[in-house]
Amino acid sequence: MSLPVNKKKPRGAAQGFEETVRAYDRELHGFLLRRLQGQEESPEDVRQEIYLRILRFADADLVREPRAYLYRVARNVLHDKMLLVQRKRSTFDEDAESEGIGEDEVTRADNQRDIEHIVDQLPTLYRAVLVLRIREGMSYGEIAEELTLSVHTVKKYMHLALVQCRLIGLGLK
Repeated sequence: MSLPVNKKKPRGAAQGFEETVRAYDRELHGFLLRRLQGQEESPEDVRQEIYLRILRFADADLVREPRAYLYRVARNVLHDKMLLVQRKRSTFDEDAESEGIGEDEVTRADNQRDIEHIVDQLPTLYRAVLVLRIREGMSYGEIAEELTLSVHTVKKYMHLALVQCRLIGLGLK
């Protein structure tokens, strides 16, 4: 199943990734079918989530390798889905204590949701640098290459992202 094509001229990130989406749609679908074998999640739903995340990235010109970025986002979405399934498996009700799940794990899950909410509020480049550094484990040099920025700028954006996260977390922004 391929995505419907809008005949109007796309804007923003959609314009930059339109060709990539068309070129790799079937390949991505096959990748998702293999990865989601035996899972409840449908490849179509996951694919839509991937495209939505790509569209959230405001400036497609910053991505030098759109196919690599598409698959990086796909892996992130699959990872997030896996974490969600794991969270659903471990319910935090009154039986939690008898199963050995303590308050620390409940707090950790709440903190994770808070962090995701804070990161979503960051400007696009700050968020991209932060996610690539922390979630993907990329070095500053790799991030600079991926986003076509200088290493100095990547470090600056990382610092500013962390400062903004603290301010948002404290309710000061």
